[in-house]
Order: sequence, then structure tokens, then C-alpha cells
Amino acid sequence: MCVATSSLAGPVSSTSLPSSSSSSTSLPSLSGLQPRVYLQKRNHDPDVLADLRALPARERVDVALALLAAPDDALPLAPDVDYPAGLAKDERARLRALEVRAARTGALVVLGDVADAADPRALPALVRALDHDDVHIAAVAAERLGQHGLRRATGVVDVVDVLSRVANAGARDVVVRAGACAGLGRHRGDDAERALDALLSIVADKATPADVVVAALQATANLGSSWAWQAHGDVARGAALRAKARTALLGSGRDDGAGPVAAARAAALARLR
Repeated sequence: MCVATSSLAGPVSSTSLPSSSSSSTSLPSLSGLQPRVYLQKRNHDPDVLADLRALPARERVDVALALLAAPDDALPLAPDVDYPAGLAKDERARLRALEVRAARTGALVVLGDVADAADPRALPALVRALDHDDVHIAAVAAERLGQHGLRRATGVVDVVDVLSRVANAGARDVVVRAGACAGLGRHRGDDAERALDALLSIVADKATPADVVVAALQATANLGSSWAWQAHGDVARGAALRAKARTALLGSGRDDGAGPVAAARAAALARLR
């Protein structure tokens, strides 16, 4: 996947993005991908976050990048004998697919937590993953890219612009577009108002699918969250953004009817008080 030719990344070029190659990184065993471990959990879902976050910071990024780059059959998955006896072939295949997805999405969550100054490989890896064939993986990439907007990554990627393009791309799956809305809702600091404007534009556009509008409304409420702005240390800016968002949502001419969009709007307005 070449970011330089991506229609989503705007001015980003291959020369401006650090390499994320991790071909020399050996993948450790990850307990969260082992059926004897995750099938004992309440939700029975594989999850590698605990494994990755237990690693030292630099190694964590190395392994996360390697998990994204490795082909499915090179991931540290359990051998067939580790699955429950008598498990149907199609059920084993379903679990394998979930394990592969968990390896990729866990890696993206970890990379979303990495500050650019700490490791410049994380941000371009997230941008590349926006074009992943699995829409759920691409959606997580979009959401976690918003973490970099929180820290205002500069000089490499305009995170608001990239996520706005994805959220408004009619040809993209609604799952990915919703993930981009969620990413916009993670913004704090100097780019938060631009992110809010992007979300309000999505909500106001009558051509936007309902699922994407709902995601944009939820993201608007998250962006204005009073406790998040308190934690960020800028209560006044958070209050100003909540006021702007509330005014826009109350004044929108869009007819939501009585469906999920109306419910999401009401919930967002309640959180924006």
C-alpha cells in the first residue's frame, strides 16, 4: 500500500513518511491469540493488547509494525491441536479470522498511543492501514489516527484532513467512515475546532448515511466531553466547543424523524450541556 498515491492522504508523500518496515522483528508468542486462553474469557474474543502493552516501548512498536506487515500465515497463531476437540472446521476458520483481525487491530491501538516524537514510524503505519481490505481493521486505523490529532502531529500528516476525507468518501464502507468520525472525536488542542467543523458538516449533510451520522454525533459529544478537556488542561476551550456544537445541532434543519439519528442527536445534546 503506497501512501504517496492514496486519495485519502492529501499532500502526504512517500518521502515524507518514515519507513515502517519490520521484516527483521521476530514475533513473540501472544497469549491473547491462543484459544485455550481467550475462549476462557467471558466474550471469547482474541485480544493482544495486554501482551503488547507488557512489552518495553520500543519493542512494542517493533512488534506492532511486524504484526501489520506479516502475512496471515506468519502470525503467531496457535496450532490446530490447541483448539477444542470436536470443534467444527468452519468454526475454527471463524476463530482464525478473528485472531488475525485481533493481531492487526491490537497493533493499531498500540500505534495510536505512540507520540510521534517517541517513534515516528507509528503515524504513517496508521495512515497506510486506512486502505486495509478488512473494513474493521481500516476503521480501527481511522479511529486511532485521531489519537495523533490529539497530540497535533505536525510536518507529516494533517490528521483532520485525512480523517475528513475518509468520513466523507461515499465509496468507502460505512464502517470505515464511522471509524473516521470516531477519530475526529478524539481531537483536543489546536485542531479540535477544525475536527468539530468536519463532524458538524457530516451531520448536516442530508446525503450522509444514517450510520455515519450517528457516529458523527457520538464523536461530536466525545470531542466536547467536559472531563476530557479538564484532563487536557483546557476547560475554557472545551466549554466553547460544547457551546458551538450544541448551537449547531439545535439549529440544524435536518429532519431526523424518530429513528437512530434522532436518538443520537438527543444523546449528544445531553452530553454537550
